[in-house]
Amino acid sequence: MSQHSADASLLGYYFQGMYALVKLLDANDYDRISIETFDDVYLEGKLKTLFQLKHSLDSNGKLNEKNDGFWKTIRIWANMLKKDEVDETTFFIFVTPLRIDEKCSLTALSKDDSNRGAVVNNLLIEAKRVNSERELARSKNEDLPYKTRWP
Repeated sequence: MSQHSADASLLGYYFQGMYALVKLLDANDYDRISIETFDDVYLEGKLKTLFQLKHSLDSNGKLNEKNDGFWKTIRIWANMLKKDEVDETTFFIFVTPLRIDEKCSLTALSKDDSNRGAVVNNLLIEAKRVNSERELARSKNEDLPYKTRWP
C-alpha cells in the first residue's frame, strides 16, 4: 500500500458509520446518535456516552499504558471535563481492535467490579516517566520525545 493511500482513513470513517448504526439499533427510543460531534460517535439519551474509535489496518499490537492513541483520547476527554462540556455522569468508551496487554493495568477497565485505582496509579507512573524523559532530553538539548503523548 502506498504511503499516500487513503485506505486507512476511509476504513476508519466507514467503521464510525457502521459502529454508530449498531449503537443506534441498541439504543432506546428517542435516543440520538451523531458522528464526529462530541466524539467519534456520541449517543445521547437518558445517559450520554462518548465513543472514541481507534480502528487500524494493523491490529496485531496490544493496548497498554504507553499507547499514544489512548493518551490522546484521555487528553481530549479531560479537556471536555475541564470545559464542562460533559460531566461525571457521562460514559467514556474507548473502542479498539487491539487486545489489552494482559500484563498491564488497563485490563481492570473491562471489568465492572475491578479496582480502578491501579489503573490511575499506573497512568500517573507513565506520565511521570514521559515527563522525566522529556526533561532529560531538554537538559541535553535533544529533540523532545513523546510529542503525541505529552499534551
